[in-house]
Parts: sequence; C-alpha cells; structure tokens
Amino acid sequence: MKKSIILTGLSLILLAGELWGQGSTYRSGEIVRITKTDSIRSQLFTTGDIVEVLGWVGNDIVSASESLTITGEIMDDAIVAASEINMRGTVHDLFAAAGENVTIDGEVMGDVFAAGATVRVTENARIRGNANLAGQRVLFEGGTVEGNLKIAGDQLELNGSVLKKTELYSYKINFGPNYEAPLGTDIYSDRPVYHENLGNLPENLYINIEEPNIAEVLLFKGGIYLSLLVTGLILIAVFKNTSKDLYKFSTEQFWKNTGMGLLSFIAYPIILIILAVLIITLPLSFILLLLYGFFLLAGYLLVALVLGVGALRFLKKEDKEVSYYWGLLLGMILVGIIVNLPFLGWLFHAIFIFFGLGSLILYIWRIRTLPQPSAEVSA
Repeated sequence: MKKSIILTGLSLILLAGELWGQGSTYRSGEIVRITKTDSIRSQLFTTGDIVEVLGWVGNDIVSASESLTITGEIMDDAIVAASEINMRGTVHDLFAAAGENVTIDGEVMGDVFAAGATVRVTENARIRGNANLAGQRVLFEGGTVEGNLKIAGDQLELNGSVLKKTELYSYKINFGPNYEAPLGTDIYSDRPVYHENLGNLPENLYINIEEPNIAEVLLFKGGIYLSLLVTGLILIAVFKNTSKDLYKFSTEQFWKNTGMGLLSFIAYPIILIILAVLIITLPLSFILLLLYGFFLLAGYLLVALVLGVGALRFLKKEDKEVSYYWGLLLGMILVGIIVNLPFLGWLFHAIFIFFGLGSLILYIWRIRTLPQPSAEVSA
C-alpha cells in the first residue's frame, strides 16, 4: 500500500512536469468563483477559503482551500486539497483529491485518487478509469467504476458496479445487494475477517490475512524518530530566537501555509528536473536538491514543534512560556502516533509535509521582503 502511494505521488509530479511549460492563471482570495459564463483556457491555480468552479476550464486545475465545489467542466486534470470537496461536474482526465470530506457525484474520464476522513462515491458517479480511495469511512454507494477499484479504510460500504477487479484493505466491510465485480474481489487484512459480517457475499471473493512483524516495524521507526529528535534539538539550540518566531508565524494561517506547501511540493521537483536536463545548470540542481531535502526535514520538525508546544500550552491552561525542547519531544511523539494511524496516517503525513514546507517558504519570503535598516541606523 505504501509503495502504491509513493508511486502515485511520483506520477502526479511527473504529470505536472509535462504541463509546466503551459500558461497559467492564478486566482486567490476569501471567495474564488469561476462562474457558469467563465471560460479559462490555461492552467488554473487557486487558493482561498471558498473555491467554486461552475464554468469551463480548458486545462488543469490545482487548488487548495477550505471548501471546494466543482459543478462545471475541467478539460484536463484536477488536483485539489480542501476540508470539504464536492465534485459534481465533469473532469476529463485525472481527479486527485485530499480533504476531510470528499464526495464524487459527477463524471471522471480518467483515474481517481481520493483520500479523506469520509470518501463518498454516489449513485450518480461514473469513473471511466481506475479508482483509488482511502479514508476512515469509504462509501461506494452506487455508480460505476469502469476500471479497477482499490479501497483502504477503517469502514467500507460497497453497493456499486466495478467492471474489472476490486482490492479492499480493511476488515470492516459490508457488501450491498447491488455490488458487483465480475473479475473478482480481493480482501487484504491484518485482522480476522468473518463471512457473516460481510453482508451480501459477492462472487469470486478472496480473503488474505497477513499479520505484520510489530517488533521490526517499531525498531525501524523508532530509530528514525530518534534521529529526527536529536537533529531538531540541535537546531533549536542554535537558532532559538528563529525557532520562536517561526513557531508564531506558522500558527497564524494554517490553510494558506498548507496550500503554498502543496504548490511548492509539485513545482519544486519540476524545477529540479528542468535544471538537470539543461546540463549546464546541473550543479545548481544538485544544490537545490539538497536544499529541498533540508526544507522537508525542517518542515517536519516544525510540525512536531507546533503540535508539542501547542499541547503543552493547552495542558498548562496559561499563556506562559514553555520549553521548546520538551515541546519538540512531545510533538515527535504525537506525530509518530498520528502518522501511523490505520489507513489515514499517510494522509496526515502528507498534510504535515505540505504545512511544514509552506510555512518555511512563506517565512523566508516574509524575511526577504522586510525593509532593511539603513546604514545610518545600523551604525
């Protein structure tokens, strides 16, 4: 499952790389609305509290917002992140969505990648490619998936049609009377799955139970988190004032920072590829690659610091100064628990990466744009 997620992310980056040379339109604000009479032929990048796409977009759309609604027509890919996502229109190629609640109630001509606390595929949905869904609760209420269907979640309910094969990663599954998958249904779980709890058993059902080696997993992950903790403690000791300022800045605008992180996560690798292809700028691409790795590491540590310090202040219930060292330690523990939650852990992992990366980039940009003291004042 993790390999599939990694391959999916790489595929999205390569796909965006192919489109980098095309023109782009940028829209931002509290409310971004593409009306029914609007026609946008270039790529559309949007950020805002509320984004509504009611009209026609002749290329890709990349969006990060609090709420997103698509009732219009997207002629190419849609890569979106929001707390609430409602796709009731038509996407002519890839649809990739991550949010708290994701609803697919329209038509997707290509593949679907959707993750959230609740993911719904309604009876009006038609997915002509493959569907890859992940969430705490995944509801395949009806509709049709013409390709393969893969679902990972804590609770799965299936009552639609899959023209090819279905793979399910869970132990809480309920099949409705209208569910069908002619090429078979495979269930993979690390817990027992009982036939009497599955509802209407489909034909060609295969169940595979695999128990993970917990000791090896804990030892490997424990070493990684320990090395990250030591690195973070050293950075706080060296850059103590910067750590406090960065913590304060990152907690002011969560969605703006996360949206910037998502766009940077897509754009930065594309820039590296372009610089590497040009050969003459290959050394520069190598330097930027190292810088990108540092940004990802520092952003991850920033997330742990925000969670840990915030938790300490909440427990103290007073607006007193707290130790950033203890905050980072507590934050690493919280991050370790959250990103390893069943089925949804990787989604939180992605959000943490976007938030940390975006916070660092916007913080550096803010410092760069601050007015510099004159020579007289410095003297």
